[in-house]
Amino acid sequence: MKKLSVLTVIMLLGFSLSSHAQLVKFGLRAGLNVNDFSLSSDLVKANNMVGFQVGPVVDINLLGFGVEAGVLYNQKGAKIEDEETGEKTTFRNSYLDIPINLKYNVGLMGVGLYAAVGPYFSFALDGKKFGDAIDAVGDFTSGDIDNFDIGLNFGIGAKVSKIGVGVQYGLGLKEAYEIPKSDVSLESTKVKNRGFSVLLTYYF
Repeated sequence: MKKLSVLTVIMLLGFSLSSHAQLVKFGLRAGLNVNDFSLSSDLVKANNMVGFQVGPVVDINLLGFGVEAGVLYNQKGAKIEDEETGEKTTFRNSYLDIPINLKYNVGLMGVGLYAAVGPYFSFALDGKKFGDAIDAVGDFTSGDIDNFDIGLNFGIGAKVSKIGVGVQYGLGLKEAYEIPKSDVSLESTKVKNRGFSVLLTYYF
């Protein structure tokens, strides 16, 4: 009887560990970004800039609902073009992104499908000054990259075995560049990050 009790405990412990292993997945993500700015200015316009993102992620799933978080090196920016002359310059700024996405998962014919939404928090690692970057293509004289950015991610994707693929849209909610209010030409200019990403994740 004692042996049976010990065996039962061992089996329950094994099932518990197995269950938790299925709930929590660690992975490594890489993605291709197509970024631009939400830019409220008549002097210049923003065009797409290609960058990338990479870093570790963790996925916690319970009964179809889950949370996915990561620490990602992420390139954001845009190509800025003067509306009158057509001259262009490129932003490609580096951030440390911390996304926290809520996910809804559903299985279909052996494929795990998901929809995700959640905030991201970005910390600037380096970046080109706003004024320096577009001084040659517009009437902008100053302004610097903000050290902190926040926004929302919206994504869909699929997972087969250990491989996940997805697409995601990042909507910046905060002005990404500090523009001095004393500069009259810049008072009405707001610059926010936004962009689409194609994501590939390998889960261990």
